[in-house]
Amino acid sequence: MDTLSSARAESELKPFKYVSKIFPLPHMNSVICGTGEFFPILKWFEFVESSIVANGIVYLNRLTELSIKEFMKNENPSNSLTTIYPLA
Repeated sequence: MDTLSSARAESELKPFKYVSKIFPLPHMNSVICGTGEFFPILKWFEFVESSIVANGIVYLNRLTELSIKEFMKNENPSNSLTTIYPLA
């Protein structure tokens, strides 16, 4: 996971602030973390917390495989480099 948040300045990204890109899932004994664009990572965490019923990381991984591509089309339409990791 990284902590740097960037903002677009003309045609390039410039460092803007630092944010947490690790989100705890204690009820699944795991975390979600990511690198790259902050908002898709945050939105994925919100989606998991509000829409996915999973008992552990294995089931979360299965559900992620079914929904992450469509989710990223909606939440990351510019296709900015973003990687999301569910970790146990």
